[in-house]
Amino acid sequence: MIFDLASRRLVLGTRPDVSCGNLYGIPAGREVAFRSKDCPKCKGTGKRGNGRCRECRRYSEYRSDLLPVGQVPDYSSPYDAGPCRGCDGTGEVAETMTDHVDRKILFALIPEIMPVRVYQRDGGLTVGESLFGMLPADSRRLPFALWSSQDYGRSLAEWKANPDGFVATVTARITDESAVQACKIAGESGLVADHIGVLLAADGYTVAAYLAE
Repeated sequence: MIFDLASRRLVLGTRPDVSCGNLYGIPAGREVAFRSKDCPKCKGTGKRGNGRCRECRRYSEYRSDLLPVGQVPDYSSPYDAGPCRGCDGTGEVAETMTDHVDRKILFALIPEIMPVRVYQRDGGLTVGESLFGMLPADSRRLPFALWSSQDYGRSLAEWKANPDGFVATVTARITDESAVQACKIAGESGLVADHIGVLLAADGYTVAAYLAE
């Protein structure tokens, strides 16, 4: 993923496929599988206590084609199971807008291209904000927040005492964060938001990307 300054867009590329290889001595692009062994709880019988062994049946009920009742994966015995079906053996998969943005890109974007602005509002955080980072519908902003913080008025007091210091603290947290998804700062086309808004409420705040007005 790169940022194209001329078009103000995040341009997707490829990334390593984290679901295959690169561990246990098995190269990228190869599926890692494990041989089976008798379940240590039921000694391979599949029966225990009330008649069923829960330890091994949770594997066999999920993938009965791989592990019969009474067997569990032997994680001490990995093997190369052939080309990865997810990446066709290349070890690379296409990036999506749910992938994380590299911190170098965040440093380039914020605050020079996407400044941070504070919006004070009445009332408190909604349940969707405080629990799920979901904002009320508003065509001016992206639907999912970067994060929400319910701090019972501490941030509001900090902002009133030192507005510039509060903005600097939020800006530093965004650029230091290693898990900002592309979809939280850019639209489906990759066009990055106009700015980052801090929706400051009586009991906390929510950080979200705003589109051009």
